[in-house]
Amino acid sequence: MLTKCLFCSLSDKYSLLNNRIIKVHRSYVLLLVLEPESFGHFIVIPKKHYSDFSQLGSVANKLFSITLNNAQLITKLLDAPAFTIKINNNLYKLERSNPMHVGHVHMHVIPRYRVNKSFNAFKSEDEIIKLAKRISKLLK
Repeated sequence: MLTKCLFCSLSDKYSLLNNRIIKVHRSYVLLLVLEPESFGHFIVIPKKHYSDFSQLGSVANKLFSITLNNAQLITKLLDAPAFTIKINNNLYKLERSNPMHVGHVHMHVIPRYRVNKSFNAFKSEDEIIKLAKRISKLLK
């Protein structure tokens, strides 16, 4: 079992997810997910640890604004005409055996396409790295 929150360790030099990071800001990180629902599916993670959405207070508005702004930029780059935003809050409490659920509040942005690009969104880790670099370049 992890003794440290996976998302809190993203700033660690040896994070397993570094190749998926598309933007690092002083207060948040954007990251392509390990199991995407669609091509370009990413998450917005506050750098400060919040285990429950109710702890965010006034940060909630800022997190939503950051998520919305990045969703619009990135889905435009990916030619996705729409997107879905989801908030993960306490999901890890329901599915403790699923390592994909982290006890750190974060928001998912799932690009939506006219043609289904949901399954097998990536063929290789190299494609994920290329996409992360492409998006990262846009956001600079």
